Amino acid sequence: MASDGEEDDYMSLKFLEEPEEKKELSYIEKRKKALREQEKKAYIKPRRVLEEEARQEGLQKELDEKNKGMKMLMKMGFKQGMTLGKEAGIAKPIDVEIKSGRGGIGRDTLEKRKREEELEQELAKKPKMDPEEYREQLSARKREAQLQRFIIAAAKICEKLDKDNAIEFNILWLLNPANLPSIAQEDDEETNHPSTSEPIARDEGTTTLENIVNSEVENVETETKLELTEEQKEELAELQEQSLTDQLERVVSYLRQTYFYCFWCGAKYEDEEDLKACPGPSEDDH
Repeated sequence: MASDGEEDDYMSLKFLEEPEEKKELSYIEKRKKALREQEKKAYIKPRRVLEEEARQEGLQKELDEKNKGMKMLMKMGFKQGMTLGKEAGIAKPIDVEIKSGRGGIGRDTLEKRKREEELEQELAKKPKMDPEEYREQLSARKREAQLQRFIIAAAKICEKLDKDNAIEFNILWLLNPANLPSIAQEDDEETNHPSTSEPIARDEGTTTLENIVNSEVENVETETKLELTEEQKEELAELQEQSLTDQLERVVSYLRQTYFYCFWCGAKYEDEEDLKACPGPSEDDH
Protein backbone atom coordinates (compact mmCIF):
# COMPACT_ATOMS: atom_id res chain seq x y z
CA MET A 1 0.00 0.00 0.00
CA ALA A 2 1.08 3.64 -0.40
CA SER A 3 2.64 5.64 2.44
CA ASP A 4 0.57 7.83 4.70
CA GLY A 5 1.23 10.94 2.60
CA GLU A 6 0.31 9.22 -0.72
CA GLU A 7 -3.06 8.08 -1.92
CA ASP A 8 -3.57 4.51 -3.09
CA ASP A 9 -3.53 4.08 -6.84
CA TYR A 10 -6.70 2.06 -7.41
CA MET A 11 -5.87 1.71 -11.14
CA SER A 12 -2.73 -0.23 -10.27
CA LEU A 13 -2.52 -3.90 -11.37
CA LYS A 14 -1.80 -5.01 -7.83
CA PHE A 15 -5.51 -4.68 -7.06
CA LEU A 16 -6.41 -6.87 -10.06
CA GLU A 17 -3.67 -9.45 -9.68
CA GLU A 18 -4.19 -10.31 -6.08
CA PRO A 19 -3.60 -14.03 -5.61
CA GLU A 20 -6.78 -15.97 -5.22
CA GLU A 21 -7.13 -18.03 -2.15
CA LYS A 22 -6.94 -21.72 -2.85
CA LYS A 23 -10.24 -23.40 -2.28
CA GLU A 24 -9.95 -26.16 0.22
CA LEU A 25 -11.24 -29.46 -1.16
CA SER A 26 -13.97 -31.27 0.66
CA TYR A 27 -13.55 -34.83 1.87
CA ILE A 28 -15.52 -36.26 -1.07
CA GLU A 29 -13.48 -34.28 -3.61
CA LYS A 30 -10.21 -35.40 -1.99
CA ARG A 31 -11.42 -39.00 -2.05
CA LYS A 32 -12.35 -38.81 -5.76
CA LYS A 33 -8.99 -37.25 -6.63
CA ALA A 34 -7.15 -40.00 -4.77
CA LEU A 35 -9.17 -42.69 -6.55
CA ARG A 36 -8.43 -41.17 -9.97
CA GLU A 37 -4.69 -41.13 -9.21
CA GLN A 38 -4.81 -44.76 -8.03
CA GLU A 39 -6.66 -45.85 -11.17
CA LYS A 40 -4.15 -44.00 -13.34
CA LYS A 41 -1.22 -45.76 -11.63
CA ALA A 42 -2.90 -49.17 -11.76
CA TYR A 43 -3.90 -48.88 -15.45
CA ILE A 44 -1.98 -51.24 -17.71
CA LYS A 45 -2.01 -50.30 -21.36
CA PRO A 46 -2.91 -53.07 -23.84
CA ARG A 47 -0.12 -54.61 -25.87
CA ARG A 48 -1.47 -53.09 -29.07
CA VAL A 49 -1.26 -49.57 -27.61
CA LEU A 50 2.25 -50.14 -26.28
CA GLU A 51 3.42 -51.41 -29.68
CA GLU A 52 1.91 -48.40 -31.44
CA GLU A 53 3.56 -45.95 -29.02
CA ALA A 54 6.95 -47.66 -29.36
CA ARG A 55 6.62 -47.67 -33.15
CA GLN A 56 5.77 -43.96 -33.32
CA GLU A 57 8.59 -43.12 -30.95
CA GLY A 58 11.05 -45.05 -33.11
CA LEU A 59 9.83 -43.48 -36.36
CA GLN A 60 10.19 -39.98 -34.96
CA LYS A 61 13.88 -40.50 -34.21
CA GLU A 62 16.27 -39.43 -36.93
CA LEU A 63 18.85 -41.93 -38.15
CA ASP A 64 22.31 -41.28 -36.76
CA GLU A 65 25.77 -42.75 -37.27
CA LYS A 66 25.00 -45.60 -34.91
CA ASN A 67 22.39 -46.96 -37.33
CA LYS A 68 23.81 -49.76 -39.47
CA GLY A 69 22.02 -48.61 -42.62
CA MET A 70 23.27 -45.06 -42.15
CA LYS A 71 26.86 -46.33 -41.76
CA MET A 72 26.58 -48.16 -45.11
CA LEU A 73 25.23 -45.04 -46.84
CA MET A 74 27.93 -42.81 -45.39
CA LYS A 75 30.61 -45.16 -46.72
CA MET A 76 29.16 -44.56 -50.18
CA GLY A 77 29.36 -40.77 -49.78
CA PHE A 78 25.96 -40.03 -48.27
CA LYS A 79 25.73 -37.26 -45.71
CA GLN A 80 22.97 -36.52 -43.22
CA GLY A 81 20.37 -34.13 -44.65
CA MET A 82 20.86 -35.29 -48.24
CA THR A 83 18.01 -36.82 -50.22
CA LEU A 84 18.01 -40.20 -51.94
CA GLY A 85 17.76 -40.04 -55.73
CA LYS A 86 19.26 -38.02 -58.55
CA GLU A 87 16.66 -35.24 -58.41
CA ALA A 88 14.13 -34.46 -55.66
CA GLY A 89 14.26 -37.64 -53.60
CA ILE A 90 13.05 -38.51 -50.13
CA ALA A 91 14.82 -37.14 -47.07
CA LYS A 92 13.08 -39.41 -44.57
CA PRO A 93 12.53 -43.17 -44.52
CA ILE A 94 9.33 -44.55 -46.03
CA ASP A 95 6.43 -44.54 -43.56
CA VAL A 96 5.45 -47.88 -42.09
CA GLU A 97 1.90 -49.03 -42.79
CA ILE A 98 0.66 -51.73 -40.46
CA LYS A 99 -1.43 -54.31 -42.29
CA SER A 100 -4.67 -55.35 -40.58
CA GLY A 101 -6.63 -58.47 -41.39
CA ARG A 102 -5.58 -61.86 -42.70
CA GLY A 103 -5.55 -61.09 -46.41
CA GLY A 104 -2.38 -61.86 -48.35
CA ILE A 105 0.15 -59.27 -49.48
CA GLY A 106 -1.29 -57.21 -52.33
CA ARG A 107 -4.92 -58.15 -51.63
CA ASP A 108 -5.84 -54.68 -50.32
CA THR A 109 -4.35 -53.07 -53.43
CA LEU A 110 -6.28 -55.46 -55.67
CA GLU A 111 -9.58 -54.79 -53.90
CA LYS A 112 -8.99 -51.03 -54.07
CA ARG A 113 -8.35 -51.29 -57.82
CA LYS A 114 -11.54 -53.33 -58.29
CA ARG A 115 -13.60 -50.75 -56.39
CA GLU A 116 -12.17 -47.96 -58.52
CA GLU A 117 -12.98 -49.88 -61.72
CA GLU A 118 -16.56 -50.55 -60.56
CA LEU A 119 -17.00 -46.88 -59.70
CA GLU A 120 -15.74 -45.86 -63.14
CA GLN A 121 -18.17 -48.29 -64.80
CA GLU A 122 -21.11 -46.92 -62.81
CA LEU A 123 -20.18 -43.34 -63.66
CA ALA A 124 -19.83 -44.29 -67.34
CA LYS A 125 -23.38 -45.73 -67.35
CA LYS A 126 -24.91 -42.53 -66.00
CA PRO A 127 -25.65 -40.03 -68.76
CA LYS A 128 -23.67 -36.84 -68.54
CA MET A 129 -26.05 -33.95 -68.06
CA ASP A 130 -25.50 -30.26 -68.05
CA PRO A 131 -26.26 -28.75 -64.59
CA GLU A 132 -28.63 -26.20 -66.13
CA GLU A 133 -30.50 -28.95 -67.98
CA TYR A 134 -30.72 -31.01 -64.78
CA ARG A 135 -32.23 -28.07 -62.88
CA GLU A 136 -34.75 -27.55 -65.67
CA GLN A 137 -35.80 -31.20 -65.49
CA LEU A 138 -36.26 -30.99 -61.71
CA SER A 139 -38.32 -27.82 -62.12
CA ALA A 140 -40.48 -29.50 -64.79
CA ARG A 141 -41.12 -32.53 -62.57
CA LYS A 142 -42.08 -30.34 -59.65
CA ARG A 143 -44.47 -28.34 -61.83
CA GLU A 144 -46.03 -31.54 -63.21
CA ALA A 145 -46.67 -32.88 -59.71
CA GLN A 146 -48.20 -29.53 -58.72
CA LEU A 147 -50.54 -29.58 -61.74
CA GLN A 148 -51.67 -33.11 -60.89
CA ARG A 149 -52.56 -32.00 -57.36
CA PHE A 150 -54.46 -29.00 -58.73
CA ILE A 151 -56.40 -31.19 -61.21
CA ILE A 152 -57.46 -33.68 -58.53
CA ALA A 153 -58.50 -30.87 -56.17
CA ALA A 154 -60.52 -29.13 -58.91
CA ALA A 155 -62.19 -32.42 -59.92
CA LYS A 156 -63.29 -33.02 -56.32
CA ILE A 157 -64.80 -29.56 -56.07
CA CYS A 158 -66.50 -30.05 -59.44
CA GLU A 159 -68.06 -33.34 -58.33
CA LYS A 160 -69.30 -31.87 -55.06
CA LEU A 161 -70.93 -28.86 -56.72
CA ASP A 162 -72.46 -31.04 -59.46
CA LYS A 163 -73.97 -33.44 -56.94
CA ASP A 164 -75.33 -30.55 -54.91
CA ASN A 165 -77.14 -29.52 -58.11
CA ALA A 166 -78.47 -33.06 -58.79
CA ILE A 167 -76.09 -33.78 -61.70
CA GLU A 168 -75.56 -37.54 -61.95
CA PHE A 169 -72.43 -37.62 -64.12
CA ASN A 170 -69.71 -35.36 -65.46
CA ILE A 171 -66.67 -36.59 -67.36
CA LEU A 172 -64.55 -34.10 -65.43
CA TRP A 173 -65.12 -36.13 -62.25
CA LEU A 174 -62.83 -38.78 -63.75
CA LEU A 175 -59.87 -36.43 -63.51
CA ASN A 176 -59.87 -37.61 -59.91
CA PRO A 177 -58.25 -41.10 -60.17
CA ALA A 178 -60.35 -42.33 -57.24
CA ASN A 179 -63.43 -42.18 -59.50
CA LEU A 180 -61.95 -44.18 -62.36
CA PRO A 181 -63.52 -47.59 -63.06
CA SER A 182 -61.28 -50.60 -62.48
CA ILE A 183 -60.73 -51.25 -66.23
CA ALA A 184 -59.98 -47.63 -66.99
CA GLN A 185 -57.75 -47.48 -63.94
CA GLU A 186 -55.62 -50.42 -65.12
CA ASP A 187 -55.21 -48.86 -68.56
CA ASP A 188 -54.42 -45.57 -66.94
CA GLU A 189 -51.55 -47.00 -64.89
CA GLU A 190 -49.83 -48.01 -68.13
CA THR A 191 -49.86 -44.37 -69.22
CA ASN A 192 -48.17 -43.24 -65.99
CA HIS A 193 -51.25 -41.59 -64.53
CA PRO A 194 -50.89 -40.55 -60.87
CA SER A 195 -51.79 -43.29 -58.39
CA THR A 196 -55.22 -43.19 -56.78
CA SER A 197 -53.66 -43.77 -53.39
CA GLU A 198 -51.53 -40.63 -53.57
CA PRO A 199 -52.82 -38.19 -50.95
CA ILE A 200 -53.30 -34.52 -51.65
CA ALA A 201 -51.20 -33.29 -48.79
CA ARG A 202 -50.24 -29.76 -48.01
CA ASP A 203 -46.53 -29.40 -48.57
CA GLU A 204 -44.43 -26.98 -46.56
CA GLY A 205 -42.62 -25.89 -49.72
CA THR A 206 -45.76 -25.11 -51.74
CA THR A 207 -46.98 -21.63 -52.45
CA THR A 208 -49.67 -19.84 -50.51
CA LEU A 209 -52.03 -20.34 -53.45
CA GLU A 210 -51.61 -24.10 -53.33
CA ASN A 211 -52.19 -24.11 -49.57
CA ILE A 212 -55.47 -22.28 -50.15
CA VAL A 213 -56.51 -24.83 -52.78
CA ASN A 214 -55.59 -27.78 -50.56
CA SER A 215 -57.45 -26.35 -47.59
CA GLU A 216 -60.53 -25.88 -49.78
CA VAL A 217 -60.72 -29.60 -50.65
CA GLU A 218 -59.60 -31.11 -47.33
CA ASN A 219 -63.18 -31.78 -46.27
CA VAL A 220 -64.42 -32.83 -49.72
CA GLU A 221 -64.67 -36.61 -49.65
CA THR A 222 -65.63 -37.96 -53.07
CA GLU A 223 -65.02 -41.47 -54.27
CA THR A 224 -67.51 -42.75 -56.83
CA LYS A 225 -66.67 -45.81 -58.91
CA LEU A 226 -68.53 -45.25 -62.18
CA GLU A 227 -69.53 -47.66 -64.94
CA LEU A 228 -68.85 -46.01 -68.28
CA THR A 229 -70.47 -46.47 -71.65
CA GLU A 230 -68.37 -46.81 -74.79
CA GLU A 231 -68.99 -43.19 -75.67
CA GLN A 232 -67.92 -42.05 -72.21
CA LYS A 233 -64.77 -44.20 -72.45
CA GLU A 234 -63.84 -42.52 -75.71
CA GLU A 235 -64.45 -39.10 -74.17
CA LEU A 236 -62.30 -40.09 -71.19
CA ALA A 237 -59.48 -41.23 -73.49
CA GLU A 238 -59.57 -37.89 -75.32
CA LEU A 239 -59.50 -36.06 -71.99
CA GLN A 240 -56.50 -38.02 -70.76
CA GLU A 241 -54.60 -37.36 -73.99
CA GLN A 242 -54.68 -33.64 -73.26
CA SER A 243 -51.80 -32.02 -71.44
CA LEU A 244 -52.07 -31.44 -67.69
CA THR A 245 -52.33 -27.71 -68.30
CA ASP A 246 -55.29 -28.18 -70.68
CA GLN A 247 -57.03 -30.57 -68.28
CA LEU A 248 -56.72 -28.09 -65.44
CA GLU A 249 -57.89 -25.19 -67.59
CA ARG A 250 -60.93 -27.17 -68.70
CA VAL A 251 -62.16 -28.03 -65.21
CA VAL A 252 -61.34 -24.56 -63.83
CA SER A 253 -63.25 -22.91 -66.68
CA TYR A 254 -66.22 -25.23 -66.05
CA LEU A 255 -66.33 -24.25 -62.36
CA ARG A 256 -66.08 -20.58 -63.23
CA GLN A 257 -68.74 -20.54 -65.96
CA THR A 258 -71.22 -22.92 -64.35
CA TYR A 259 -71.03 -22.10 -60.64
CA PHE A 260 -69.19 -18.75 -60.58
CA TYR A 261 -66.53 -20.56 -58.55
CA CYS A 262 -62.92 -19.37 -58.76
CA PHE A 263 -60.58 -22.28 -58.17
CA TRP A 264 -57.61 -19.97 -57.53
CA CYS A 265 -59.48 -17.80 -55.02
CA GLY A 266 -61.07 -20.85 -53.41
CA ALA A 267 -64.37 -18.96 -53.27
CA LYS A 268 -67.84 -19.17 -54.81
CA TYR A 269 -69.28 -15.87 -56.04
CA GLU A 270 -72.97 -14.98 -56.13
CA ASP A 271 -73.29 -14.22 -59.83
CA GLU A 272 -71.35 -13.09 -62.89
CA GLU A 273 -71.33 -9.51 -61.69
CA ASP A 274 -69.91 -10.54 -58.33
CA LEU A 275 -67.31 -12.69 -60.14
CA LYS A 276 -65.77 -9.52 -61.59
CA ALA A 277 -64.22 -8.92 -58.15
CA CYS A 278 -61.96 -11.93 -58.86
CA PRO A 279 -58.47 -10.93 -60.09
CA GLY A 280 -58.79 -13.14 -63.17
CA PRO A 281 -59.38 -16.64 -64.54
CA SER A 282 -55.75 -17.85 -64.58
CA GLU A 283 -53.22 -18.81 -61.94
CA ASP A 284 -50.92 -15.95 -62.94
CA ASP A 285 -53.67 -13.43 -62.21
CA HIS A 286 -53.62 -14.53 -58.58
